[in-house]
Amino acid sequence: MRSPAGSKLVRPSGGAADMGWSTRRTFILVLVAGALVLTLVMPLRTYFAQLGEARRISAEYQVVYAEVEELKQQKELQADPAYIRAEARERLGLVFPGETAYKVQFEDDPRTAQEDEVVRPGSADPWYTQLWGELAVPRDQGPQREMNLPIAPIEPEAGP
Repeated sequence: MRSPAGSKLVRPSGGAADMGWSTRRTFILVLVAGALVLTLVMPLRTYFAQLGEARRISAEYQVVYAEVEELKQQKELQADPAYIRAEARERLGLVFPGETAYKVQFEDDPRTAQEDEVVRPGSADPWYTQLWGELAVPRDQGPQREMNLPIAPIEPEAGP
């Protein structure tokens, strides 16, 4: 509005009109701030979830890599002819031509007593199954016992 005296603008001073505009600005500001928060929350949530997943995968990779290195060392060891000979002697009882094999047993040896309970002649498993089981288990983890090699069938004793 123009005042009669000149070209100055005159602002009406009304409390209700100023309050409505101020409330409207506040509402728009809150609405824009809420939209910004909602826009940023989902990407941040996704970022932190992927960061945790990346850390988990990295730890899993380290474990698998250590296992692969251990298996490579084991493969190199098993390719060594001296290791193969030692394993054949210890686990299969291999004796080279011209050598004599001796097995010393003590009555009070707890390992021998335990072996007697586990392995009996006429076991249910055939000798080749037992042999495969012995070869499939590393020496340090498997049972230390003799193989149940095939023998003549045991005849049942005559009863009374």
